Amino acid sequence: MHDILSPTHFLRAFKHSLGCTPHQYLLQRRIEAAKRLLATPAVPISTVAMQVGFRTHSHFTMFFRRLTGVSPTAYRNVQLAGTRHGRQGKLSALVLEGIRSVPSPSGRR
Repeated sequence: MHDILSPTHFLRAFKHSLGCTPHQYLLQRRIEAAKRLLATPAVPISTVAMQVGFRTHSHFTMFFRRLTGVSPTAYRNVQLAGTRHGRQGKLSALVLEGIRSVPSPSGRR
């Protein structure tokens, strides 16, 4: 006989294993993918939003800001400022460190 995992048990086990709900996990993965895409200045932010699974630019911006502490535009500008100089400048390094220090919705980093 095959055991079927109930939705409640699955959610409990998922959160226990990863420290966040499946929805939070998916949002975190989408934002991580968006960060990589934002390093390419030729790709519009609205296109990045669609490519990582958000229906609208504003929905993407809201979640990006919630999870990173900055807007996608600000994140991109810091990334591009660091690559233009061949390294991260003091300001971009400080901003990126601030972005990394914002806790995830699950409280884990």
